[in-house]
Amino acid sequence: MTLTIRLADDRDRDGLLDLAARAWAEVFPAVNEILGPELGRRLHGDDWRVYHATELIEILTSTSTVTWVAEEAGRIDGFASARVVDPDRGIGEVRIVGVDPAAQRTGVGAALVERAESWLRAEGTNVVFVGTGGDPGHEPARRFYETMGYRPFPVVQFYKVLPIEEIQLSDAPHPTLDEIVRDATSSGTASSAAIFLVSAGSATLELAAASGIEGPALEGLGAAVRDPRHPVARAVADDGPTFDVLPMNPGGPRLRSHLPLATEVEGNRVVVGVLAVAHDAPLVDDARRRLIALADTAASVIRP
Repeated sequence: MTLTIRLADDRDRDGLLDLAARAWAEVFPAVNEILGPELGRRLHGDDWRVYHATELIEILTSTSTVTWVAEEAGRIDGFASARVVDPDRGIGEVRIVGVDPAAQRTGVGAALVERAESWLRAEGTNVVFVGTGGDPGHEPARRFYETMGYRPFPVVQFYKVLPIEEIQLSDAPHPTLDEIVRDATSSGTASSAAIFLVSAGSATLELAAASGIEGPALEGLGAAVRDPRHPVARAVADDGPTFDVLPMNPGGPRLRSHLPLATEVEGNRVVVGVLAVAHDAPLVDDARRRLIALADTAASVIRP
C-alpha cells in the first residue's frame, strides 16, 4: 500500500476527531494525574475529549493554518497542521501532529512533519518549532521530535486555582433570577441560560427565568427537563456542577453545563433548583468560577 499525504477538507473532520481521541487516550490521563483532579478538571473539563475536540476544531478551521492528512487505502492514519507565526523573522510552527495508535512507528508521523516543513519552507520560513509536554505521557512525542532534528528548549508553566470567594458579581444586594440569567450570558461565553426550580413536594423542575432562549426552543426545554433522565433534572442529585457535557439532542450550542442551586436548611444541604447554561466552547476557569458564584447567588435568592 502507498501512503498519500493530502490537504484535509471538511469531510475529514469527524474522522480526525475520532483519530485524535484514540491518539491522545493515554496522554491526557497522564497529564491530569500530574495536575491533580481540580486543575485537570478546570483546564480540560470533565471530559478531556470534549476539550481536545474543541481545540482541534479551532485548528482545523483556522484560516492561518494548513492541515494535511496521511491516507492509506482510504483510511486516515494521521494528520498534521502548520502555520507561519512570524513572517518577518521567518518563523513557522507545527501546531499539532496526531497518528492513529495502529499506525504509529511506521513513518506516518515523519512523513507528515516533512510535508509541513516543506510547506513552511516554501512560505519563506527558515526556523520551525513545535510544542509538546514535558510529562511522562508526552515522552514518545519528545523522542519523535528529537529524531526529526528538533532541539528541546525547557519551558515551565505554573498553574494556580484561584478561590471562588474572590469573584465579585454585582453591587446589587438582591438580584432577581432574571438578572442572574442575564448576567450568565452577558460576557458572551454562554449562548443561553435558564434557571429551573424544584417544585414543592416533588422533584419536578419548573422554569423560573431564561436568557438567550425563547419561543419553541424554550418550551421544548421546559418540557424535556420534567423527564428525570434529562441531564438538567439529574443535576438536582449531583454533588456539584457539571461542565462541558454534550447535549442529549443535536442542534444549538455544542456543550452544556449544569449547576445545582444548593442551600442549607437546618444544617442539611437542599437543592432548590438548577442553573443550566448552553455554550459552544469549553468553559475556562474564570467562566466556571463566575457561574458557580451566580448559582450560589440564585440559591440564596430562592432559599426555601
